[in-house]
Amino acid sequence: MSLLKKPPTEEERQLVHYMFLSISTTDLTAWSSKRRRRPENSVLMKDTTLQTVITCHPEDGSVYNKIFGGFVMRKAHELASTTASVFSRGHVGLCRSIDDVVFLRSVDIGDELHLQAMVVYTNGSDVQVYVRVEKINPELNTYEMTNDFHFIFSTVVDNLPSVMPSDYSEAMMYLRGRRHYEG
Repeated sequence: MSLLKKPPTEEERQLVHYMFLSISTTDLTAWSSKRRRRPENSVLMKDTTLQTVITCHPEDGSVYNKIFGGFVMRKAHELASTTASVFSRGHVGLCRSIDDVVFLRSVDIGDELHLQAMVVYTNGSDVQVYVRVEKINPELNTYEMTNDFHFIFSTVVDNLPSVMPSDYSEAMMYLRGRRHYEG
């Protein structure tokens, strides 16, 4: 069901188009995002982002100088939980799902990790948070993705705001989150 392998369905394309129109101004020639409005009880996806940078220390690693995957998962879960809590403005309850955990590259002791979390989908009192983990190479000023996580949390808020993508990349993240939630 990856969007890299299977493009959006007709239903998903219609949904993205409807969302685009719902944040557009009455004058559709005004493409500037500064002139856009968003529907009631919605938040722009880009406004849900939280991020952190951590240094990987020897106590979090193995005898092979690699960081335990569980450490990275814990840090991703902590950031996702905080992101869901800030988004819902309340206590986040149960983590209902940790889906599609992908370990692409190992993390060495001493690496700097950049974790970025974003709310990508909501449904009722459930919130889906996507976390991307990247190694920072300070010498080359590059980022290399190491992990990819999807978390679904239940909150105490019955009617969470919907998230609205503001560009194509965010729309694909929204559809990916929706597929994970419904799948």
